[in-house]
Amino acid sequence: MMYHRGFLTQLRAILAQPFQGRVQIKQFGVDKAFHGPTMLQPHLLNLFNFHRGAGHPLIKSRPFGVEMKKLILVFLMVVFIPPSAFADEKEDIRAVLENQTAAWNRGDIPGFMEGYWKSNALRFASGGNITYGWKATLEGYQAGYKGPEAMGVLRFSKLEIKVLSQDHALVFGRWDLERDLMDIGGLFTLLFEKRPEGWRIIADHTSSDDLPIMALDE
Repeated sequence: MMYHRGFLTQLRAILAQPFQGRVQIKQFGVDKAFHGPTMLQPHLLNLFNFHRGAGHPLIKSRPFGVEMKKLILVFLMVVFIPPSAFADEKEDIRAVLENQTAAWNRGDIPGFMEGYWKSNALRFASGGNITYGWKATLEGYQAGYKGPEAMGVLRFSKLEIKVLSQDHALVFGRWDLERDLMDIGGLFTLLFEKRPEGWRIIADHTSSDDLPIMALDE
């Protein structure tokens, strides 16, 4: 099998550079994640040494063609993901939250619910209760917020978006409702999953601030 020595040299140089990104190897159905710098780089560099006659200790007894195929396979299985690679994902998630607040503030609760996973497996926890299912969660919102006065103006703040993988993200934040009746707010933790229709909330844990004593007396 022919190969371009210059290409391998450049590739070895790239792998030799320190990185702060994330390395993921998908092999035999198992995901192994490493956060750089790691000892993975020397291991990969050793695989490239066989073209100089060194051979990797795990494969040096194999025929040359098999070694080359293994090298290509290992290289294709390794995905380098720099920290900035998730910037677009964070913007997409932020857009979902912005669409939710926009829908809420125009009195559109079904539109607000478009940010959630339309599944019976959707999990919504709040006030010591757990609700399962998109429809049940929608009905809960509709029962608790009847009309513009109850819905008020929704704002999300203090957002922290942690992309866990290419398909999952965790979002921490604060919600506030400005209303003539009484302002309320609290904290939330959202688990997002990237689905065919886009990023959707698959689990929501929302808490409320303690109400002032005077408000409770009223």
